[in-house]
Amino acid sequence: MKKGSLSIDNLLSEEEIFGNVDIERASPMRPSTAALVAYRVRQLASALVLAGHLPADAMIALKVMVGPATVNAGLKVFVRRAGGIRNSQIRGIASDMKMIAQFWVKSPKADLNKLNLLVTRTRPKHEGLPDSARRSIAAFSDVDNVREFLQLRRRSWPMPKGRRRSSAAS
Repeated sequence: MKKGSLSIDNLLSEEEIFGNVDIERASPMRPSTAALVAYRVRQLASALVLAGHLPADAMIALKVMVGPATVNAGLKVFVRRAGGIRNSQIRGIASDMKMIAQFWVKSPKADLNKLNLLVTRTRPKHEGLPDSARRSIAAFSDVDNVREFLQLRRRSWPMPKGRRRSSAAS
């Protein structure tokens, strides 16, 4: 293990992380979603330990990790790493911790409101279409290309019997 790194799996088992919770009461999750949530919990736990906010041995249950101040301190680590830019990773961690606080820990309404505010404030900023989408539709900025595209079906496939092309469309 590298200096300054922490393997949370060596410290807490799944039972210790998630506690004795009646999972049947929670909405069912796909296994891939549950794995992603567990991964994000581990990310936040590692960030809290590395930031010095919580010692590793203090994380004995999820209840310790879902307080608004604790989640905020952990998210600050990720915001610093991202150079102050909000991204989907930060939003995902905030959203998952709010979900855990709401459905598993049953946190008070005041805490849930603060966590909801964190989720809202961590929403990534979007400035129009991503570059990949812009490249996909670039050809349609040319009027001649659009005309060709609209005429494609007419030239490529014969009309079914009994149907006539309208003269207005030509």
